[in-house]
Amino acid sequence: MLEKAKLDQALAMVREVIEGQGPKVLDARWNGRSTFDVNEVAAILGVSRWSAYGAIRRREIPAIKVGKRFLVPRHALERMLGA
Repeated sequence: MLEKAKLDQALAMVREVIEGQGPKVLDARWNGRSTFDVNEVAAILGVSRWSAYGAIRRREIPAIKVGKRFLVPRHALERMLGA
């Protein structure tokens, strides 16, 4: 239940960004990256890896499957975050 609360908090943050009330860019440490794996997306959003997997499965986070890995394109993540 705690993970759901964290995911809800992250999604609320995303909504705030989309509405123009939050930061508009990803942290500088992600510069030069065109895709992110699930662990990196979890770190960006501040949720657990399993919460990120769940959000990807529910299509709340846009992702593509490459082999056994899920990758989130930077432009899709930035669009989702409103950047």
